[in-house]
This record gives sequence, C-alpha cells and structure tokens, in this order.
Amino acid sequence: MQHLHPIPRFINSKARTMTMLEYAKMILQKVSFDQGLFRTELYKAIRKLMQEEVSELKKWCLETFGVSYCMEAAPQLLIEG
Repeated sequence: MQHLHPIPRFINSKARTMTMLEYAKMILQKVSFDQGLFRTELYKAIRKLMQEEVSELKKWCLETFGVSYCMEAAPQLLIEG
C-alpha cells in the first residue's frame, strides 16, 4: 500500500487567527438559509461579543441581509438598536 502525504492545512505558513466578530459573521452567512438558525446564532454571537462589536455586527447584518430579512429572523435586532 502506498503512503499518501497529508494535504497541508495552510498554504501560507503564517496562520491567521480569526476574531470572534469575524467568526460570527462567517457563521451567520452559512446559516442565513434558515431564519431560525440565523436567529439562534445571532443571539449566541451577541452574548459573546463586546458591546462595540455587537453594534458592528448588527450594522453588518442589516447591510448584508437587509432590514426585511433581519426583521423576520430577529426582530429584537432592530428594536434594541
């Protein structure tokens, strides 16, 4: 049997660390197909982020997914400001 070399995880040797805000954005993009999952992940992110990051995340959500989607998926997002 031939031994295969593992595929390297990173092409660039300088691995970059993802911030919690970046991670939250990535997750929200992946679950946006389902408003229930989106709401769950959004509120989990809000609990973990610092207040200034929460404001940035809310603004990003509104810009990325639109007011209509956000209002249906997570009405508190707009009500809480």
